[in-house]
Amino acid sequence: MLGSSPRAPKLLRLSIERHDFAITITCNSGIKLLPTPTYYVSVDSLACKAYADLAMEAQARGTKLVTLKRQRSALESRGVAHFDEFIDADAEPACVEGGYGPFRYSGPFCVELACNKGATRVVLVGMCGWTKAYDYFDDDHPVSPSRPSDDNWHRSMTKQWIEPTLNELCRAWPRVEFLCYGEPNYTVDAPNWTVIEPYTIRAR
Repeated sequence: MLGSSPRAPKLLRLSIERHDFAITITCNSGIKLLPTPTYYVSVDSLACKAYADLAMEAQARGTKLVTLKRQRSALESRGVAHFDEFIDADAEPACVEGGYGPFRYSGPFCVELACNKGATRVVLVGMCGWTKAYDYFDDDHPVSPSRPSDDNWHRSMTKQWIEPTLNELCRAWPRVEFLCYGEPNYTVDAPNWTVIEPYTIRAR
């Protein structure tokens, strides 16, 4: 599972050396590093438009495109009406098999998608959370002009939303092993969560 944090390109190469991935999932600008993932998730309206061409090319090669269920007009305005899966994140209880949380952040959404697709091990790459206003490997990654430029605001969003959501997902899926490549900017306290730093990979 590939996110868009600054270390994503390097950590992706390292994780590929270590794992034989049965299913790959990415979102937003991650499609620049994984051009034909098994699933591509696009939820944010800016990202939907920015990576529309890459998403359609991936779909033609067999990638399943996933977004949230919305009104037809909203899907068309985002350019995702041709997607393959439209998930209703409010129809089922959060963090249970077959259900999706009401959160709208792409990273946690991808994690829950992987669990609902039957994963027994989820490898998180480039999903370290925000530490500053612009915290992506892709210089062209779209950022809403309404988003505050204050770095502290972004760190607080990681703590307020990403951290509790990932803790909840680990508790909800105790039989799934979660491996996070790179030191995240949040804390997960769960026996099935392991952080793997690059230096430990090289040492093995």
